[in-house]
Amino acid sequence: MMKQNFAVLQIGTGTLHLMVGRRGVADTFIVAGEGKTDYTGYGDGRFADPDKLSGLLKDVVNQAEITTREPITKLFVGVPTDFCRVVVGDATLSFDRPHRVNLDDVDALYDNGNKFRGDPSLRLINKAPVFYTTDDDRKMTEVLGVKTLKIGLRASYVYAETEFVDTLNAALGEIGIGQVQYLCTALAEMQFLFDDSTRVKPIMLIDVGGGNTSVAIGQGDGLLSLASFACGGGFLTADLSMCFHIGYDLAEQLKSQVVLSLDAGIEDKYPVTFNGKTRGYSALDTNTIITDRLNQICDLIKRIIDTSSIPLPPTQDLYLTGGGVLHLRGGRDYVAKRLGRNIVPVAPAQPLWDKPECSQILSLLDLALDINSN
Repeated sequence: MMKQNFAVLQIGTGTLHLMVGRRGVADTFIVAGEGKTDYTGYGDGRFADPDKLSGLLKDVVNQAEITTREPITKLFVGVPTDFCRVVVGDATLSFDRPHRVNLDDVDALYDNGNKFRGDPSLRLINKAPVFYTTDDDRKMTEVLGVKTLKIGLRASYVYAETEFVDTLNAALGEIGIGQVQYLCTALAEMQFLFDDSTRVKPIMLIDVGGGNTSVAIGQGDGLLSLASFACGGGFLTADLSMCFHIGYDLAEQLKSQVVLSLDAGIEDKYPVTFNGKTRGYSALDTNTIITDRLNQICDLIKRIIDTSSIPLPPTQDLYLTGGGVLHLRGGRDYVAKRLGRNIVPVAPAQPLWDKPECSQILSLLDLALDINSN
């Protein structure tokens, strides 16, 4: 009997990406279909052209259905960081005598720790334990069945903005998709890219995409904090395009030639061939343009680190994914030097999909498949 396919939607700053897939052998994925389209994106917590969403979503759905030959009736939607809110809540329960913890106790803890319960502007899309504690103050990942006088919970609550959910529900409803489940994209990445043993302690994942950078700190099965800003690898390309007065496609090719470790002199050029003609662009000027924007990205990341309520030791590794920086030769080393920390690149451990720009879509697919296997 063939395993069922499930569909996930990644909402980028300039691209909508739909993927249909299922589990393969040895923890691999079988991608049955895809759909992609460029769009005007979002900014300041809103879609630029919400009225066009329905038509764009229909396009990506149709693209995938042509390959799968199956109608998509249920969709898992990844909520971008801009539309997510993460809150950590603490709660405790005490008992008169030693008590064996049951599901009702755990539910009561989650209810007591939920600070935004009933807020109409937010929809709870995930709650997960960071850790539990018992009367001897041990930290545990599972507490059901444990006998104790006191139980504590540090829980992570992830909310999606109601306006975002309502906008997507309306757009998807117009094309006949009424079953929609919302997933936090950053949480999906945290759970997919790192194993349980790595997430025992707080870890930071930086995802630099084309138009946006997100910075997430996770521990256990939840997120401790989540932040983002509108700047990414696409800004590097746009800067080259503007400064050299060239088209975006040519600027992308120029960016692909960049070597940040190059001690460029005045005579050094990056050769770029476009429409059969080769032209050289100043390596010194190109590197300066790139590093100026990278400095801005790094400074914004550093500000998030410095103001975070979750302290990370200065010697702790930071993890980097997304296609915005890691495809730059010398990009990781430059970010590491600018932040003063060791940077570890991460990407999906999947044949044909082992690229940092695939982290989001495959993480969403992995989480959707996990949800449907439980």
